[in-house]
Amino acid sequence: MAKEVLVIGGAGLIGSGLVEELVRKKHKVTVMDRGVYGFNGLARVNMSLAGYPREQIWASSAADLTRYIKGSNFNIIEGDTRKPDDITKALQKSKARTVYHLGEYVGIARCNLDPEDTRENNLIGTSNVFRAVRQSGLVEFFIYNSTSSVYFRGKKLFTENSLLPDRKDWDEYTANKILAEHEWLRLVSGGGGPQWLMLRPATICGGSSPRQRLDLFVSNIAYSLLTTGCFSLANPQDMRAIMDVQDAVGFLASLPGRQAWKSDIYNMGDLNLSKIAIASLVAESLGMSAEEVVKIVPVVGDNRSLTIDSSALIREFGYSPGELDPLEKITRMVKPMQDLYSGNKLVFAQGDDPLLVAQEHINATPEGFRRSLGLMS
Repeated sequence: MAKEVLVIGGAGLIGSGLVEELVRKKHKVTVMDRGVYGFNGLARVNMSLAGYPREQIWASSAADLTRYIKGSNFNIIEGDTRKPDDITKALQKSKARTVYHLGEYVGIARCNLDPEDTRENNLIGTSNVFRAVRQSGLVEFFIYNSTSSVYFRGKKLFTENSLLPDRKDWDEYTANKILAEHEWLRLVSGGGGPQWLMLRPATICGGSSPRQRLDLFVSNIAYSLLTTGCFSLANPQDMRAIMDVQDAVGFLASLPGRQAWKSDIYNMGDLNLSKIAIASLVAESLGMSAEEVVKIVPVVGDNRSLTIDSSALIREFGYSPGELDPLEKITRMVKPMQDLYSGNKLVFAQGDDPLLVAQEHINATPEGFRRSLGLMS
């Protein structure tokens, strides 16, 4: 049965893929997004739904994509979570019974670019969403996408009950996610409101989304290897939890129509591997030798090191990322990127280069930012 769904942040990496999958499942979808990275991902969704082949979709110019941003498949509301009235209007217009909140900046590098803007968007804006959802009287199910980065660093497998890091270890990304989580738990402590789901996903990567993010770990490695033939890796023995964006979208799209679930915090991930193991698998999937193309650098870089236990999500929702082995899973993430970026053959539509993350906040050249991403991965 078709459900009314609102996807806040629906133009992003996860959101655009989720919108397409929800539409294919015949749900009535509304997107609220302020277009920080533009709406080209949603234009590609409309082209995909119209049956255009992937190669033609990604070869489309900015002018071509503009024609496809608005269509009859879903509604788009340009709105800002920092403005409570925008959220209220989106809830009213969409008549949504299920709401996803994906409208936050993602990643340490992105969030450190402009800490004040990050706090306004990821904490104040998210708090506005929380209150609007609670007060709407219409929303039955609410899904908030937090992050497993809240665990920061540790040798043991993190569960949802694990202690979170001390404030001294918080970066802008982690800090605002932890504070947002606390705010939601405070609001629901008195009972009432919709059923809810707070996800702490692994680093979500892969090239299948209509909106690429090349600064996220697996995608960053693959893009660097495809376009430069090498990758600089710091802290190679640190651990990472990763998952394919395709699996994340598949799980999220399965939620509308569920009768009930246990409202709680859930880890969501697939592979727990060392950074050097991931880099080696990416290289192997591209027919390269990690010993030849992955350069270990002495930069401290990103200090996260974590693995997560997703068994609670498996028990409650039957979540399963499939039976592929690690190389097969990495290959599935990387193959769509290989098709797009091999030999620098893809020319991005104007304003759509995923590495120009909100250019107005970056006081560096795109090339400089690419290099910094390589060192921070």
